[in-house]
Amino acid sequence: MPPTTSPQTPPAAPAAAADGEQVLIARQPIFGLDAVVGDKKAFVNITRDLLLEEVYTLLPPEQCVVEVLEDLTLDAEVIAACKKLRAAGYGLALDDVTSAERVKPLWGVADIIKVDLSLIPREQRAGVLRDLTPYAGKLLAEKVETKEEFDEAA
Repeated sequence: MPPTTSPQTPPAAPAAAADGEQVLIARQPIFGLDAVVGDKKAFVNITRDLLLEEVYTLLPPEQCVVEVLEDLTLDAEVIAACKKLRAAGYGLALDDVTSAERVKPLWGVADIIKVDLSLIPREQRAGVLRDLTPYAGKLLAEKVETKEEFDEAA
Protein backbone atom coordinates (compact mmCIF):
# COMPACT_ATOMS: atom_id res chain seq x y z
CA MET A 1 0.00 0.00 0.00
CA PRO A 2 1.49 3.41 -0.95
CA PRO A 3 2.32 5.77 1.88
CA THR A 4 -0.33 8.32 2.66
CA THR A 5 0.40 12.00 2.61
CA SER A 6 -1.60 14.84 4.01
CA PRO A 7 -2.93 17.39 1.55
CA GLN A 8 -0.87 20.51 1.20
CA THR A 9 -2.33 23.89 1.90
CA PRO A 10 -2.40 25.83 -1.34
CA PRO A 11 -0.82 29.23 -1.52
CA ALA A 12 -3.37 32.00 -1.49
CA ALA A 13 -4.61 32.85 -4.94
CA PRO A 14 -4.10 36.49 -5.90
CA ALA A 15 -7.01 38.62 -4.78
CA ALA A 16 -7.64 39.85 -8.30
CA ALA A 17 -7.25 36.41 -9.87
CA ALA A 18 -9.34 36.59 -13.00
CA ASP A 19 -6.95 34.45 -15.04
CA GLY A 20 -7.35 30.69 -15.20
CA GLU A 21 -3.57 30.26 -15.16
CA GLN A 22 -3.29 31.96 -11.76
CA VAL A 23 -5.87 29.60 -10.32
CA LEU A 24 -4.13 26.57 -11.87
CA ILE A 25 -0.76 27.64 -10.50
CA ALA A 26 -2.23 28.38 -7.08
CA ARG A 27 -3.94 24.98 -6.89
CA GLN A 28 -1.30 22.82 -8.56
CA PRO A 29 0.47 21.82 -5.29
CA ILE A 30 -2.73 20.20 -3.98
CA PHE A 31 -3.27 17.78 -6.83
CA GLY A 32 0.01 17.64 -8.68
CA LEU A 33 -0.01 18.30 -12.38
CA ASP A 34 0.23 14.55 -13.05
CA ALA A 35 -3.21 14.07 -11.51
CA VAL A 36 -4.68 16.69 -13.82
CA VAL A 37 -3.00 15.91 -17.16
CA GLY A 38 -1.51 12.44 -16.71
CA ASP A 39 1.12 11.83 -19.37
CA LYS A 40 -0.23 14.63 -21.58
CA LYS A 41 0.86 18.26 -21.66
CA ALA A 42 -1.02 21.08 -19.98
CA PHE A 43 -1.72 24.08 -22.19
CA VAL A 44 -1.53 27.15 -19.96
CA ASN A 45 -2.75 30.55 -21.14
CA ILE A 46 -0.49 33.34 -19.97
CA THR A 47 -0.79 37.09 -19.74
CA ARG A 48 1.99 39.53 -20.56
CA ASP A 49 2.72 40.20 -16.88
CA LEU A 50 2.88 36.50 -15.99
CA LEU A 51 5.14 35.82 -18.97
CA LEU A 52 7.54 38.63 -18.11
CA GLU A 53 7.53 37.68 -14.42
CA GLU A 54 8.31 34.07 -15.43
CA VAL A 55 5.45 32.68 -13.34
CA TYR A 56 5.34 29.68 -15.67
CA THR A 57 8.53 28.43 -13.94
CA LEU A 58 6.30 27.24 -11.09
CA LEU A 59 5.18 24.46 -13.43
CA PRO A 60 7.34 21.61 -14.77
CA PRO A 61 8.60 22.35 -18.29
CA GLU A 62 8.27 18.77 -19.45
CA GLN A 63 4.51 18.90 -18.82
CA CYS A 64 3.63 22.40 -20.02
CA VAL A 65 2.98 24.32 -23.18
CA VAL A 66 2.65 28.03 -22.52
CA GLU A 67 0.04 29.72 -24.72
CA VAL A 68 0.58 33.30 -25.84
CA LEU A 69 -2.86 34.82 -26.29
CA GLU A 70 -4.01 36.68 -29.36
CA ASP A 71 -4.26 40.05 -27.63
CA LEU A 72 -0.63 40.04 -26.48
CA THR A 73 1.53 42.53 -28.38
CA LEU A 74 4.56 40.73 -29.77
CA ASP A 75 7.08 43.42 -28.93
CA ALA A 76 10.81 42.90 -28.28
CA GLU A 77 10.24 42.24 -24.58
CA VAL A 78 7.62 39.54 -25.20
CA ILE A 79 9.68 37.92 -27.96
CA ALA A 80 12.73 37.79 -25.66
CA ALA A 81 10.61 36.28 -22.87
CA CYS A 82 9.26 33.63 -25.26
CA LYS A 83 12.80 32.71 -26.33
CA LYS A 84 13.79 32.44 -22.68
CA LEU A 85 10.89 30.12 -21.82
CA ARG A 86 11.71 27.90 -24.82
CA ALA A 87 15.37 27.79 -23.73
CA ALA A 88 14.12 26.63 -20.31
CA GLY A 89 12.39 23.66 -21.96
CA TYR A 90 8.78 24.85 -22.03
CA GLY A 91 6.63 24.39 -25.11
CA LEU A 92 5.22 27.54 -26.73
CA ALA A 93 1.92 27.85 -28.57
CA LEU A 94 0.45 30.92 -30.24
CA ASP A 95 -3.29 30.96 -29.55
CA ASP A 96 -6.20 32.08 -31.74
CA VAL A 97 -4.01 33.08 -34.69
CA THR A 98 -5.89 34.78 -37.51
CA SER A 99 -2.96 36.24 -39.47
CA ALA A 100 0.45 34.84 -40.41
CA GLU A 101 1.98 38.31 -40.44
CA ARG A 102 1.22 38.96 -36.79
CA VAL A 103 2.98 35.83 -35.54
CA LYS A 104 5.98 35.75 -37.90
CA PRO A 105 8.31 37.20 -35.22
CA LEU A 106 7.85 33.95 -33.26
CA TRP A 107 7.96 31.40 -36.12
CA GLY A 108 11.41 30.19 -35.15
CA VAL A 109 10.42 30.00 -31.47
CA ALA A 110 6.86 28.65 -31.25
CA ASP A 111 6.17 24.91 -31.33
CA ILE A 112 2.50 25.26 -32.25
CA ILE A 113 0.37 27.82 -34.04
CA LYS A 114 -3.30 27.41 -33.16
CA VAL A 115 -5.49 28.78 -35.96
CA ASP A 116 -9.01 29.69 -34.87
CA LEU A 117 -11.20 29.17 -37.93
CA SER A 118 -14.22 30.78 -36.26
CA LEU A 119 -12.36 34.11 -36.09
CA ILE A 120 -11.35 34.15 -39.75
CA PRO A 121 -14.00 35.10 -42.34
CA ARG A 122 -14.62 32.16 -44.66
CA GLU A 123 -13.43 34.06 -47.74
CA GLN A 124 -10.07 34.80 -46.05
CA ARG A 125 -9.33 31.35 -44.59
CA ALA A 126 -7.58 29.86 -47.63
CA GLY A 127 -5.24 32.87 -47.79
CA VAL A 128 -4.40 32.74 -44.08
CA LEU A 129 -3.75 28.99 -44.21
CA ARG A 130 -1.61 29.44 -47.35
CA ASP A 131 0.40 32.18 -45.61
CA LEU A 132 1.04 29.84 -42.68
CA THR A 133 2.29 26.99 -44.91
CA PRO A 134 6.00 27.93 -44.59
CA TYR A 135 5.83 27.64 -40.78
CA ALA A 136 7.94 24.65 -39.76
CA GLY A 137 6.17 23.83 -36.47
CA LYS A 138 2.78 22.28 -35.88
CA LEU A 139 -0.37 23.97 -37.12
CA LEU A 140 -3.47 23.19 -35.13
CA ALA A 141 -6.95 24.18 -36.32
CA GLU A 142 -9.37 25.21 -33.56
CA LYS A 143 -13.15 25.39 -33.60
CA VAL A 144 -13.55 23.11 -36.58
CA GLU A 145 -17.29 22.45 -36.51
CA THR A 146 -18.16 20.89 -39.87
CA LYS A 147 -16.74 18.39 -42.35
CA GLU A 148 -16.29 21.28 -44.80
CA GLU A 149 -14.18 23.20 -42.26
CA PHE A 150 -12.19 20.04 -41.53
CA ASP A 151 -11.43 19.58 -45.24
CA GLU A 152 -10.55 23.26 -45.56
CA ALA A 153 -8.07 23.05 -42.67
CA ALA A 154 -6.50 19.76 -43.82
